Formats: sequence, structure tokens, C-alpha cells
Amino acid sequence: MTATHMRSVIRRLGHTVLSILFSLMTLTLYGQSSEGVVLELMWTQCPKPPDSVYLFYFDGVSFIPQRATAADTDGHYRFTLDSTPPTFYYLGLSAKNIRPLLAGSEPLVKIKGPCQRLSNATIASPLNAAYAQLKRQLNSYQQQADRLAQSYRQASTAAQRQAAIAHMVALDSTRIAFIDSLEQMQPTFAQIARLNTWLSYPNHGQAYPNEIVYFAKAYFQLVDWQHPLLPYVYPWIHQAFNRYAQTLSRVGYLPDSLHQWMMQSLEQVPKRQGMHRYALAGILAGLQRYTHPSYPQFAQLFIDTYGQDFPQAAAQVKKQMEQLASFIIGAPAPDFTQLTPEGDSLSLSDLRGKVVLIDFWASWCGPCRRENPHVVKLYEKYKDKGFDILGVSLDRQRARWIQAIKADGLTWHHVSDLKGWQNEVAQLYGVRSIPHTVLVDRDGRIIARKLRGPALEAKLAELFDQ
Repeated sequence: MTATHMRSVIRRLGHTVLSILFSLMTLTLYGQSSEGVVLELMWTQCPKPPDSVYLFYFDGVSFIPQRATAADTDGHYRFTLDSTPPTFYYLGLSAKNIRPLLAGSEPLVKIKGPCQRLSNATIASPLNAAYAQLKRQLNSYQQQADRLAQSYRQASTAAQRQAAIAHMVALDSTRIAFIDSLEQMQPTFAQIARLNTWLSYPNHGQAYPNEIVYFAKAYFQLVDWQHPLLPYVYPWIHQAFNRYAQTLSRVGYLPDSLHQWMMQSLEQVPKRQGMHRYALAGILAGLQRYTHPSYPQFAQLFIDTYGQDFPQAAAQVKKQMEQLASFIIGAPAPDFTQLTPEGDSLSLSDLRGKVVLIDFWASWCGPCRRENPHVVKLYEKYKDKGFDILGVSLDRQRARWIQAIKADGLTWHHVSDLKGWQNEVAQLYGVRSIPHTVLVDRDGRIIARKLRGPALEAKLAELFDQ
């Protein structure tokens, strides 16, 4: 970069970015250590110093301890690492007490903090100081972009829209100039910036029918997936796809369209050095946040692709898939079988072809019993149109369960295992309070949860009164 080019960039980027660039210039002068890197940890307070401290590996789903070290005679804990481009490490005492950091290009990185909460530890390292500034700057850019996008959408005149667009052009130019500067000063940071830079729709999305399609198809437009340094910033690959999936989960498009767009973006990511695995795990994290119907499909893809090489991660994904199955609107309702009052087995799948209300209740539940007359009226109104109810009782006493069914005139299907709050179906569906309902369509997919009173009546009218 020439001096003239540097001055031009500085004018566009401002003082915060300037401090980042000069920190990186200092690091560039030092280069990578030829004798390896030492991580040195000391406690500021620790009533009972632990026997060992660990370096954890993030497999995309959970943190796994890989290396351990005991305290030296001076009470410090030290790890010696290979000299590499800046790489993310996780130092800690457990998977819930971890301090992430960058290492690889400095001979010594000192970490100091309380053992009870390592996330509060300070790091004496120009590289990590520059990285902290980088994150602040990227957050600032994104906040500016969000404000400008809001101004553009709320503009009531052509002049206001044009002013917002002009500001977007300037911000887009500044962000690209920032990336170009990082490419020369610290290319690892440039890859982080590329994963966090989203250019404005009015200025770059003309080829797309609307902003959502532009976002879905061009979100990673600045990322070079073949760049050799991308595997070193794997947490940001995970984070970028997490944010991408969360944003798409919030929009009102059909799940099939969102699934297709996410698959297209995922397919851009090569499988070398775990990048594809981190991207897929990021999608899972984003979909899980909003219990999106696409979660089971991507979860199964993770299990099928990585189950053999990463069994612990795959097992965790499978567990999450099972836990979320009953919460995802549009996903298949988990099947179950329990005994009727007559002692026969009845499964949810036996009622396939009807719209079924799974009604969690109990004879001792006052709100349930008060709700029952309303449910009886709805059942009588719609049962001949294909509506059915499967009551799941959280009772423990069979006699009281049967007595309540008769007393309230509940002439639909009933099952229970008489285990109270430990009822296995209630556990399967994550029921924490009753009454609780799950509405299932004719194909066995979840329509809605927690419908009662007028909300249940309105939904049934929508389904049957047409």
C-alpha cells in the first residue's frame, strides 16, 4: 500500500479504524514467531487453584477439552503452540467457563483473570487488542447500515429516499475500503470483515426481485470460499451462517423456499478443514433459535455427513432434534402410544387423516376443567368435519381420571401412563404447565401450540368453516 493510498483510506475510515490499522502494522513488523507461541495464564483471584487448565476444541456444536496443563512452580499455566496465522483458541476450566482468544503470530500471550469467570480475563496481546477493536468497528458499521436501511424504508418522499441511498453508497464504499486495507495489513482479519459485511440492497440488489431474495442469495457475496485463511476464522463462519439462518427464519417466506436458499449458500462452502461443518452447525444454531421447520432436515444432514467422524457433535444434534421436534410448526408431530382408560393401546398416528387436538390436562387441574365445556362445544361442532381430540392426562390415579372424563362429558379419545408430571408424552412435547394443547393437521404435522378459548375457536373456524 502506497503512502498516498494509505492517506486516502484513512480519510474514509476514521480514527477508530486508524488505530486498528496501526496496531496491525506493528504486528506485521514482528511477523510470526519461529519458535512457537506460549499462552501463559495466571489468576487474579482463585480461592482454590485448579489442578489443570484446558484448551478446548469447538466442533461446531460443543466445546471438547483437547489439551491440559498443570500449574508450573510459579503458579502459572502454560501451553506451547505452533506458530501459525492468527488462530482462535478456547482456554478454560470447563465448557461453560471459557475465554476465547487469538494466538499464533506472537511469541507470548498473557492471560490474567479470576478462575470463577474466565470470560472476564484480560489478554495482554497487541493482536487481541486489535481484534477487539475490529469487532467494535464491525459492530459500528452494522449499526450504521441498520439505521440507514430503516431510514430508507420509512422515507415518505423521493428526496428522503435518495438521501438515504447516498449515505448507503458512502458506507458501502467505506466498508469495502476497510476490507481492502485489512487484506494488506492482516488478511486474517479481512476474512472476518468479509463474513460480516453486507452491502446495501438499493445499491447492489437491482438484479433481485426484492430485498429478502437479495439477502438470501447474495449475503456471502464478498467471501472467497477458497481463501487459504478462512479455516483459521472458523468461529466466524459459524457465526455468519447462524446470523444468516436467524434472519431468514424471521421472514414470512414458505419453509421450502428458505430451505432451498440456505442449501444453496451452504453448498458454496468447501469441506476442507471443517469449514462446511461449521457453516452447517451455524445454520442449525440459527434455525434452533426460532424452532424453524427446516431444522430437522439440516440436523439430519449434519448427522449423515459428520456422524462418523464427529460422533459427539452428531449425538448432540440428534438430541436437540428430538427435543425440538414437538415445537417446530410445520414439522411432523412426534408419534406416541399410551393406554386408554379401557387398557388398550392408542397411538397418535392411529388418528392420521383427521385434524387432531392433543389436549394435555388432568382431573386435578382447575383451569383444565373450566376449559373443558368450551372444548366440548368445539368438538361437537367440528367432529363430523374431520376434527378429533386426543386427551393426554397427567393424572396418577386412574379412578379420578375416569371420573373426570365422565363428569365433564369428554367423549373423545384419552390416554395416560398415570405418571403425573413425568408422563412420557408430556416430556416428549416439552409440557411444563397445563392446560396445554398441540394442534396437528391431517398429515400429522404441527399446526399450532397452546391454543385455548377464542384462539382455538378461531383456528378451527379457519380450518373448517370454508
